Amino acid sequence: MKKLLTAIVLCLMAVAGPGFIMYGEGKGVKDNAHNLSFSGRGKVRAVSETEVCIFCHSSHSGAVAETTPMWNRSLDSVVYTPYNSSTMDAVAGQPTGHSKLCLSCHDGTIAIGTVNNLKKHKKQIALIGAGGRGEMPRSLFEKGSSANLGTDLSNDHPISFVFDSLLASKDKELALPSKDDPVKLYSGQDRMVANNVQCTSCHDAHESEFKMFLKKDVMGQRDNLCLTCHQKPDWFGSSHENSSVYYPARQRITMVKDYSCVGCHEGHVEEGAQYLLRHGADVANQPAQEESCYECHKAENLGGISYDIETQFRKGKIGGSAMDLTKEGHQPIITSEPKEGVLLDPGNSSGGTRYTDTSHVECSDCHNPHRVTTGNKLKGTKGVDINGNLVGAYTANTRDPYEYEICLRCHGDTYAKIATTPYPDNTSIRPKGGSNKRKEFNNTIDNTSYHPVAARGKNTSAALDRQMAFAGLTTASTISCGDCHNNDETARVNGLASSFESTLTSPKGPHGSSYLYIMRANYITTVGTSEGAGMTGYSRDNFALCYLCHDERAFSSSDTTMTNFTKAGKNLHAVHTNKTGGTGAFATCHECHYNTHSNIEATNTQYAGPADDKTHLVDFGPNAMKVGANLKPAWGVMGSNNCALRCHGVTHDSTAMPGPGIVSGTYD
Repeated sequence: MKKLLTAIVLCLMAVAGPGFIMYGEGKGVKDNAHNLSFSGRGKVRAVSETEVCIFCHSSHSGAVAETTPMWNRSLDSVVYTPYNSSTMDAVAGQPTGHSKLCLSCHDGTIAIGTVNNLKKHKKQIALIGAGGRGEMPRSLFEKGSSANLGTDLSNDHPISFVFDSLLASKDKELALPSKDDPVKLYSGQDRMVANNVQCTSCHDAHESEFKMFLKKDVMGQRDNLCLTCHQKPDWFGSSHENSSVYYPARQRITMVKDYSCVGCHEGHVEEGAQYLLRHGADVANQPAQEESCYECHKAENLGGISYDIETQFRKGKIGGSAMDLTKEGHQPIITSEPKEGVLLDPGNSSGGTRYTDTSHVECSDCHNPHRVTTGNKLKGTKGVDINGNLVGAYTANTRDPYEYEICLRCHGDTYAKIATTPYPDNTSIRPKGGSNKRKEFNNTIDNTSYHPVAARGKNTSAALDRQMAFAGLTTASTISCGDCHNNDETARVNGLASSFESTLTSPKGPHGSSYLYIMRANYITTVGTSEGAGMTGYSRDNFALCYLCHDERAFSSSDTTMTNFTKAGKNLHAVHTNKTGGTGAFATCHECHYNTHSNIEATNTQYAGPADDKTHLVDFGPNAMKVGANLKPAWGVMGSNNCALRCHGVTHDSTAMPGPGIVSGTYD
């Protein structure tokens, strides 16, 4: 008899192939949730049926196919929505193999008690705790962990795809499980080859010492279920892997590092979430990557344990700016297809002809959560350098990008695609934000004036040095985008925003601000007309952003030592903004420096005189009008500073400015 049983088992193994070899002997099932019999201890159990294995297996007749492990349930032709992702190299098709067996209960389409053979009859076993149709209930577990997965598997770990050395090599962040690892590969379409990820790769339906029938613990830093196959470069030692901050909040037992991958991910998450992100969907079940990040990055009284980024984003809802794209800033939600992902990921639809960008803003577009460190928040991300070349992970130039190179992904050559809604692509008069910053900050082309982001500035005058000394800057200094665009709390310090001591409640970064355009401090972009001034008086707060680096005395007092804009002993900056030493007009900085980034696209300015004229970042706003036969409002330096234009009801007509169409006259 023993020899006969052995022969039967061997035959089953030969027919089934390696993917259908039964894992374990059912030992321990009576003590776990898969014991659906009357003696079961779970919430779902039979009213009277005492057999334990009958819910899945039939010893003799009733198997749905000769290739199944004596399966006692129907495998109807259900069409599933498989998992998909812009960052996934494999293709997950319709479930096969063991996964299809598991889904015969876990997709909720068939009553759990419906079996093919019970005492030689097809029968419906009566259950308590099941759904209204006898199906797997959705309320057994917490949100995102329901045992009823439904037929939409897009929010569940991908299954039934080939996982081999070719895929691991292509993806670069995957590793095949070792032969002695509990995590296994099983057969798929080819029943004779065990090369598919299936439900049983991670779960043991018969017994497991870990929750959810998992084969390995998901907790732990160095060896856990996820890390068996997912080996992210630079993960070990990164902030999220190595953090000793206690998580969840208000306990002193487990830390962030103890949770490893499951601090952010789960195998089965709520509908709408992508990348298996816990809590990664909004109330309408739309993808919301930031909601997953907010689990830690929110206010302490709400359970936050790290930098409160959520409050920064919410500033846009309160102040009408910050991270709301409809209010001239960022917002961490999708803005167009494809829904979520990482910009510059190969294969995505393009926002321009140069890069494979997509039009959306997400946390992972600026931060790589698997690589980020305390000292380098941008580690492992991709960027675009000032010449338009890709830098960062998996590019020809693998160095970590500079901050401005992250910004250029959206605010460079693809700006017209990214910023279409708030900023129409108007080339006749430059819009406030809709311009190519890669071109504007580029020091390798004929660009004579720009804020020193990618390189030191062109203006090297002693007056400018004196003007910035109080902020610890010189004409040799460079700045980052974040020195102007940042949390408004960083305005507590002068000069570089990096000198601000960040706290959990006051983090640095262009996440949110109470001011328009995510400015560190207030900056008035009001301009007047050719007949009227932009302001009715002077207020330091109107130019608070500028005064973080530029000494206010250069613009509001009669001091002429810190400004190059003088004539006849007068400080002409102060004459324009504060009427100091002259009649003035209470102008704003924006009227003469209409694009504070650069004047390479100065569409309303004609330059005269030596090449040095252009180093002063002068480009006139649309309020300035040309005079006489000039082509445009004119500016030049010929021993002194001269203008030829009409603004604020005053005509400035300089006799010292040669050039096409310059008319004679006097300077006011």
